Amino acid sequence: MSPPSATHTESNESSDKKPTAIATHELGLTGHEAKVKMPTSPGPPKFDDPYKERAYLKGRLAAAFRIFGKYGFDEGVAGHITLRVPP
Repeated sequence: MSPPSATHTESNESSDKKPTAIATHELGLTGHEAKVKMPTSPGPPKFDDPYKERAYLKGRLAAAFRIFGKYGFDEGVAGHITLRVPP
């Protein structure tokens, strides 16, 4: 038997509805409460000095090559990794 969302057509009839800020997995959860509960993933650091940013990116590139080599992606084009250093 298919899930109710696949057979229920009331929400499909009114296409003018806009998405709400309420998380769908918890009833009555507001957008603010959802943001508080939502874990954030760390992003890359911000650099003022382009040389420090370049050194950081080169270190990450070296780590990527080591991981590729560890899992056997180091032969031919299988080990190709491209990094663009921002100007």
